[in-house]
Amino acid sequence: MQTMGSDRLRALLLDLPVGDRALLESRIIDGWNYGVIAAHLAVPRDALADRVRRLRADLRRKAYR
Repeated sequence: MQTMGSDRLRALLLDLPVGDRALLESRIIDGWNYGVIAAHLAVPRDALADRVRRLRADLRRKAYR
């Protein structure tokens, strides 16, 4: 996503559901590890890590359409 314009990235992120956007922000921007986020949201760590991977993969696919 580095070669994509920041406006395009911002638009893709704003299109995400609020919970998904907050999850990515916690992981990428705030730097929280999966264990901390999982404890905060009371969800299994592995399920959370899978969700983040899927979200990031979906964003990459959409970014290069």
